[in-house]
Amino acid sequence: MKMNKYILGVVIAIVAFAAPSCTTEEPEPQNLPAYSILVNMDHVWNGQDLELNGPYYMTEDQDSFQLTKLIYHINNFKFYDASGALIQDKGAFFMVNVEDDMSPSFDFSKFDDDLSIDSISFTLGVADSSVNANGDLNTQFTDPMYWGMINGYINFKLEGLSPSVSNNAVVLHVGGYLAPYMNSQQFGFRLNSPAMSKLGSNEIDLELDLSKYFYNPNIVDLDSTHMIHSPNDASAMIVENWADMITLQ
Repeated sequence: MKMNKYILGVVIAIVAFAAPSCTTEEPEPQNLPAYSILVNMDHVWNGQDLELNGPYYMTEDQDSFQLTKLIYHINNFKFYDASGALIQDKGAFFMVNVEDDMSPSFDFSKFDDDLSIDSISFTLGVADSSVNANGDLNTQFTDPMYWGMINGYINFKLEGLSPSVSNNAVVLHVGGYLAPYMNSQQFGFRLNSPAMSKLGSNEIDLELDLSKYFYNPNIVDLDSTHMIHSPNDASAMIVENWADMITLQ
């Protein structure tokens, strides 16, 4: 019995020693991850991984085409909830050069709350007239993608080789921001499931199928349309094809 009292006394002493003292100090804040969305862009040709300076692809018009350069502007990403209300407007501009990265990602961080994103929208090309006229992106992107204040930015620079062309050279520089050649394309997608409903990073996967650049609704015949250096009717025709070129995966 005395032994049990002794043991009980030791236990009480240990508990008393280990118990935290009563203080008014605030607890240390938790270092939680920021809300963020990662938008990934994959490039393909008719479902196969796109290659630069690689195979000759067959267009819808049966022209052989080898890709040697692909650079484009993408921007004006917006995120919406299920009611269609704008959650966040990320006005960042990005320039994609597949020579640097065939599968780039666009990181949007520091969302304000634990919200569920239902849909997104963005623009392929530079639509903003003041950005085009003033050359606002010239210090941010050094690759030659600017014609000047009259024609603005090259929205989509596509170059390659084709035996359908007399000198083999395909140079399609599509851009323009003034009527009748407002050559940018807006996209909007309803997500398959809420992209962001918790703390941490969430991903949205997009795919750009370059084969669709050459058809639907307009067939691009490289024999007659292989050189574009300014906004014109041929460039406007190609931009109509862009609407189906990017899809949500």
